[in-house]
Amino acid sequence: MSKTCTRCGEEKSLDSYYNDKNTKDKHRCECKSCMGKRRDDYRKKYPEKFKVHIQTTSALTRGKIISEPCEICGDEKSQAHHDDYNKPLDIRWLCIAHHNKHHKALHVELREVVND
Repeated sequence: MSKTCTRCGEEKSLDSYYNDKNTKDKHRCECKSCMGKRRDDYRKKYPEKFKVHIQTTSALTRGKIISEPCEICGDEKSQAHHDDYNKPLDIRWLCIAHHNKHHKALHVELREVVND
């Protein structure tokens, strides 16, 4: 069985895709190669963010910090948000919806500052 990668457009076997239990076919829409390239591009473009992400993952794995529910709605599925990348373990826990809403608001504020 195979599928077409949404990024490169190539048809590849399912073992070329990471598993994703939340999708219809149980596989990511991007192939492993494209996901790796996207990760590497992100790492080069935002080295400080990537470093903090690694530090957060490591702290979670070692039990130095514990994932908490969303600070707004209490959803157990939360993500780590950093208001200041110079403080890698100073984390706000937000669900996906509130995390996206927060970043959208930040981008609006940034555009307003730039346009003033």
